Amino acid sequence: MPSDPPTAEDLVLRFKEEALSTAFTLGLRRRRIQAEIAERLGAPLGFLESFLAFTREIHSDIVSAGEENNLLQSSDRFLVETSLHARACQIAAEISTLLRAGFADGAHARWRSLHEVATVALFITAFEDNDRLARRYMDYLEVEVYELAKRRWKHRDRQDVWSITKEEYVAAQQRFNQLKNEYGTPFVGPYGWAADALRQRRASFASIEEWLELNHRRSEYEMANGNIHASSRGTVWRLGSQEMGNSRYDDGRSARGLERTIAATAISLNQASYGLYGAFSNWPWQSRWEAQRELENELGTMLFAILHPAGEAAASEATK
Repeated sequence: MPSDPPTAEDLVLRFKEEALSTAFTLGLRRRRIQAEIAERLGAPLGFLESFLAFTREIHSDIVSAGEENNLLQSSDRFLVETSLHARACQIAAEISTLLRAGFADGAHARWRSLHEVATVALFITAFEDNDRLARRYMDYLEVEVYELAKRRWKHRDRQDVWSITKEEYVAAQQRFNQLKNEYGTPFVGPYGWAADALRQRRASFASIEEWLELNHRRSEYEMANGNIHASSRGTVWRLGSQEMGNSRYDDGRSARGLERTIAATAISLNQASYGLYGAFSNWPWQSRWEAQRELENELGTMLFAILHPAGEAAASEATK
């Protein structure tokens, strides 16, 4: 005769009794994976972190120079590009942390955000009337605020930290209507700030990529979508599953599947930096841009050697 299932009290008691040993076991596994990551990918991960520090240094130098020229107050484009670049650096730091911890899928998901930020930075700096486009980008904030306010107002009877007053809702609605009247109906749609520049009534991130001829990044972006959304592909297919076996029963830590995100992060950081350079063209940026490109290529070569050690050895012999 089967025994009775444990009660909630039994489960809580067992949890408390086993908590210390469970934490110890999980800590051992975590350290084992981190040690494998350090042994296999320590060099490129360290390179990426140093590359990020170099990128932040460039950001600091440009912002300081821009402040001296009063660009933060006088140029919408400079304000937007410096803000986007700062966000890109923050996301890259988050990616680095996830990579070090062995969360390949989480890092890839964050790269998707980095790619979007870098692409928008490139788009604004590459557009002919970029200061006007930057202003539209900033004004679009009010559209997003109103969309959020609508949802909060709809569920206003549910008391929580996101409650909203009628005055706040009406104010957001008024700002939304003012922008709609000023810029036209397409402006208040998805990516409406870019609609006029793209000459489209309904813009999208994909159309921005296409305008920039970054279509070759679309497949990587779509793969990263699987780590964002609750799709069947994203649920079954995991970057780190080469090591984990049945990933449905694991926490996702792995020493595998990290390489592609290391390389993609460096590429996207450079793209965000190019947008920043364009915001202050009088600053002596050419040598730094050349250095960033060279460092990105070196990181790619380093990763290729790890992924294809036999091919790297053959290439080395061929050059002797």
